[in-house]
Amino acid sequence: MILTATFLIAAASSGATPPPAPETVLATFVSCERKKARREDFEAAIGHAGGKAMIQTHPEAGEGEYSVPRPVDVFGFPSRRLAVQEEISDAGLSAVTYLAQLDRTHVADVARIAGVDKNTVGEYRKPIEKFGTLHLTQMGEDVIVACVHD
Repeated sequence: MILTATFLIAAASSGATPPPAPETVLATFVSCERKKARREDFEAAIGHAGGKAMIQTHPEAGEGEYSVPRPVDVFGFPSRRLAVQEEISDAGLSAVTYLAQLDRTHVADVARIAGVDKNTVGEYRKPIEKFGTLHLTQMGEDVIVACVHD
């Protein structure tokens, strides 16, 4: 206890900022705020958040579905269910998608907060700089937020 208090005082006096909570890190993946998003970093953040695999295929398959004990704030909405999917093309190019399920939410509400407009074919998509696309999809009563990194 004394050692912990000494460390906290030393960290505070040195001006060091504490690392972000794992839930905050996870939110950056699914909201397309993380430019260099690696699947391994996402899965490490799931572990730091105390998350458990709900569905996980063989590691080389590149996908998994996870639950976390504390909700991840995704555009102001809580999510305890996250997933990752990695697809590798025949040319060896990789696309990784990070997903969050927002329970009992309406896509228009999430889109308004996230700044995503509906396109001409009725989809909510927003290109994010040069590295990805944010997708919002209504699935029954839930909204799926997906960040696709190309």
